[in-house]
Amino acid sequence: MKLKNFFSAAAIVASAALAASSANAFPKFTVDATAYGGSSFEADKITGGYNEGITFNSGSTFDLSLLVNFGQFFNGATQLLGTGINNDYQLYATFTGSGTYSTAGAATSFSLNPGGSLAVWLDPNLDTTFAAPATALPWGITPGTSDVLIATGQAIIGNGSLTCSGSNNCGSFGQTTSFTLTDPAGTSFFTVPNPFYDMAITTGQFNGFPIVVGGSQLLNGSADTVFQRVPEPGTLALIGLAALGLGVGTRRRAS
Repeated sequence: MKLKNFFSAAAIVASAALAASSANAFPKFTVDATAYGGSSFEADKITGGYNEGITFNSGSTFDLSLLVNFGQFFNGATQLLGTGINNDYQLYATFTGSGTYSTAGAATSFSLNPGGSLAVWLDPNLDTTFAAPATALPWGITPGTSDVLIATGQAIIGNGSLTCSGSNNCGSFGQTTSFTLTDPAGTSFFTVPNPFYDMAITTGQFNGFPIVVGGSQLLNGSADTVFQRVPEPGTLALIGLAALGLGVGTRRRAS
């Protein structure tokens, strides 16, 4: 299954970790995609869509597997054209992790455990294929012959909220991961700043679904990603909560 028609989210994302910047202004970075047929440009956000498999192991724990396809780069409110993404090359990411959840009334709250595994890949030939998992086990991925790993990381904190079990767009999340570029593939693609940012902050949204203990769900939705240095101690919890709140506030339809 070729996953090239993902949602594109243009909503502005914010979090408490970005308080040092002006409102709706995020740390900028430079991408050099000329080696892959694209261009060199400055951006402050990457938008795209994701597919997720989640399995509820018990009444309080879950495992998940995410596949993210990045669709656009933004600088402020402006979508950047001519970057080459999804025309000359593709960026995708996988994440596997686990967490806990609890339900009160019609609302279910999710908390991601620290750890897990994030991998960000560049597909220069647009020939990687994906197979959805039957459960929350990792996605089946057949990389193209020239795919390169450009970054790795682990979850630091993550929060989510679900307020319905139907198809309404009533789920959102905020997740913060460590972010380490590979050398030379990653550092030659994300060229500025050097060293690069320590964290990736992602917010997203999804449609409602029923929670069945021992069951699995396949979801999809939209996601925005920005980057940040590690903040002062004690503010990480605020990052997840603020990102979650903005995810709710910028909710769009997910099918």
